[in-house]
Amino acid sequence: MSGFYLADAVLPQSSLGQIRTGDEAESERIHSGLQWPPEARVLPEKPLRRVPIPVAWSLLVDAGDRTVRWEGGRGNSIPLASILAAHVKGLLEENDFTYSNQDQAVVAIPDHLDEYGQEALLQAFGSNRSQVSLLWRPVAAAMTWLDAAKPTNLEQDDFLLVIYLGPDGMDFTTFGLREEKCNGRTYVLPVRNRPSRAPLPPGWEWACALSAEADPLCRDDYGAFWQTFTTFPEVWAAIAGAPWDNEDLPRPWSTSQGWRLWDPAPVLNEKVLDCGQGQSAILRKLLKGSCKLTPADRKSSGETWGEHLKAELKATLATQPGRLRGAILCGPIAPRQIPRWLNPEELGLLPDTEPRPDTLWMASACDDPVALGARLYGERLAAGLPTYLDTLPGLALLTQRQGGLDWVDIVESSECPGGQPYTRNIPDRFFLPKKSSSMLVYLKKEMRSNEEKKPEKPVSSYRPEFISPIESRVKSLGSLEEVLNSQAWDLNYSARNYALSYAEWLFWKPDLSKSPFRHGSVEFPSSPSKDVPLTINVEMRPASGLARVEFVPEKENALKGRSAAFDFSRMAPLAEEELPEPQLRWPETLHFETTLDPKALDDRRIRDFIQLPQNVIDKIFIRHLESMKAAICAPAQDSHRKFSAKRIDENGNAGSPQGCAIVSQIADRIEQQSQHFLASKQIFMEDNTRIFIVRSSWLWAATPQVVTGYIEEFISNHKYHDATWNHIIESASRCFTKETQFKLLCKIIHKRSSTGRGNSFPIQSMRSLSRILVIREQGWRGLDSDMARHFADRAADIICDEVKSNNIKQKFFQGVFLILALLRFRATDPSFLDPVNQSSVFRQIEDCFREGIEIARRQGNAEKVQLIKKTIDFMYSKGCKGIISQVASQAGE
Repeated sequence: MSGFYLADAVLPQSSLGQIRTGDEAESERIHSGLQWPPEARVLPEKPLRRVPIPVAWSLLVDAGDRTVRWEGGRGNSIPLASILAAHVKGLLEENDFTYSNQDQAVVAIPDHLDEYGQEALLQAFGSNRSQVSLLWRPVAAAMTWLDAAKPTNLEQDDFLLVIYLGPDGMDFTTFGLREEKCNGRTYVLPVRNRPSRAPLPPGWEWACALSAEADPLCRDDYGAFWQTFTTFPEVWAAIAGAPWDNEDLPRPWSTSQGWRLWDPAPVLNEKVLDCGQGQSAILRKLLKGSCKLTPADRKSSGETWGEHLKAELKATLATQPGRLRGAILCGPIAPRQIPRWLNPEELGLLPDTEPRPDTLWMASACDDPVALGARLYGERLAAGLPTYLDTLPGLALLTQRQGGLDWVDIVESSECPGGQPYTRNIPDRFFLPKKSSSMLVYLKKEMRSNEEKKPEKPVSSYRPEFISPIESRVKSLGSLEEVLNSQAWDLNYSARNYALSYAEWLFWKPDLSKSPFRHGSVEFPSSPSKDVPLTINVEMRPASGLARVEFVPEKENALKGRSAAFDFSRMAPLAEEELPEPQLRWPETLHFETTLDPKALDDRRIRDFIQLPQNVIDKIFIRHLESMKAAICAPAQDSHRKFSAKRIDENGNAGSPQGCAIVSQIADRIEQQSQHFLASKQIFMEDNTRIFIVRSSWLWAATPQVVTGYIEEFISNHKYHDATWNHIIESASRCFTKETQFKLLCKIIHKRSSTGRGNSFPIQSMRSLSRILVIREQGWRGLDSDMARHFADRAADIICDEVKSNNIKQKFFQGVFLILALLRFRATDPSFLDPVNQSSVFRQIEDCFREGIEIARRQGNAEKVQLIKKTIDFMYSKGCKGIISQVASQAGE
């Protein structure tokens, strides 16, 4: 704003024309809102050649990483960034700035402006880009205050508050404070965090609402409103609490009803804070013909502007645990006097017209702290002095890693000095495929906590017979809008609430423009004859546009030694569901879904067990232990109300805090009684001891250490492969959690299996081995190459024997389960069951699988056919998630 006149720009009639700004724009009649001449008229949904600069700034913020253009009519459209750059150039010319003497211009930008918007703005300066720096507006104000106030005795959580009120945006921004020494002087620097909340409603929304309070004609007379918004200063002055010059009033006012006088009453100042919050319908209708991007519906924190500002201040202060060392009230429409929504006593600061420590600086009553801070930033940058500290936006690329897809951070969300480059070198993570001159790239930007996410599917405590008809009815209606308009549940509040929640989840569609994911291709100068490893070189500066990302061949002779740059502008948005499915080389670990019911373990059998007296005889304790085990192993209802959930998962956790507390009590009671059963070191284990160990191990990883230790000692020393041995190794597979335990279990199973005598690889061995590999993330560390290949041979024998018997049932899938579990060994040995250099056992397993597919097909079992096919995909390193749980179910796990 210039004074209290809104700055605007006038677009040329053709693309070859010049954008007019400043006084030149003000002298133009084009789209000024007058009824005559015709070119001065403004009409709804028709292109406007006059662009309000604050509206352009807020639209550029709303655009995120999209290119938004302003349509001026006759097919002439200009990017918003070019319009704003023209406005800045005009201001530089007014201040005698020239590019010839290598001066550096610093442009203050909104705190929420995306890197894409920054890049577009900088590019609009063309060859002079290197002489233009960007700086966050709140940072500029903070630098001005800190340079003058020089606060001392700083504590760790001390902070500074900047309140910026502008026509294009408003900010309540807090900064940490950090001391840094340079050249013998101590500088106190503001520490900026990236905004975690969405932008607040801009000041132009306030002006639109207040103009209607000044005269109801501004609600529906487009030309009359446009003049009060873009030409007359009184509404803007009222918001800032500044007096206006009555000598200029009344003003001639061209309306659709003829000429009238614009003469707002002095009481307009009193209506400012009581003015209602909301979107301006009349301005949006005027903008509709010029900009495809509708101004965002920025959420308010109150019904009136006064309530909104008061609530935002309170919410901002609530996020900070430390001492407020100073506050700044600034911006073109910030009040000159303390407004009623800002109570200095609540801040613990006294107001001041000078920047001093522990005060509220009423900066609007003096020089512009943003302009002063921008100048200070430029001076310090040129002199190599500290400026401020910023947090860079995280940026990641998708890459194939160890058989899965993995996001690699190319820009870490880390602290970086303002104006200084962040660089990173990432080797060995990307490659250009042979016979290809392009590489498909997927990008993920850091998301703000407030950005939209798919709603969770509602979970209800109602009975299925109540919910099912509601869900069926919602599906038949076909859209959220139809559900909202439906009267089917008007008489049942509970049913309507569930229907709306279910519809919001069912019909939710992502707004791709707000998706953090992008994809595009990087073009290289030639197609290599073999895969070429690439190194990524990254450089980025705070508030300086997009990161510079370059793919460089790791060998100088590859691709003629030429690199390829990453072009963000050619990347298209996509939904998370459209990301490529990872082609896995081994399955994920198996996790047991537990019920969330806090009463899942509130069972009489469990209570009786926990409350057993210390002197209970062994026989009675074992009987209660058996009953307790039956209770914790009984299936529970899952989120779909099917009895498929567990009460305790593989880590010994229940699905609720109450359940976890009961598990702990069970473990304590077992440990208390352990001395009665585990004291004996006899070669042959007593029945009560065996039962005690086996039943106790159903606590999985919550099994008391005294029990797991006994199991370790037993299987280390026990030489007889009897029924007891079989039971104990299965117990071990449930409760072992350490790498040393995994190695012990795999070793003793391998040792028995290698003898070849009798039933050397019983079903208990196969189940125990599969279980430890699949439910424990690091279970594969228990194997070595000889063991892995030996167990693959044993699994192949079992699978092929079942195929010969036309038996595609539980034992067949136990072999399939073991093969999938063994594939996790590829994490350490990529050559294991290598699909390229196929071993005889690889071919044997595949042949048997394909015979199994034909048998299952003849038996009409399509589910089993798909499971076997997907297992073959895993063997060829093209697996997908989800299969392991289905195979486990077929195997009886």
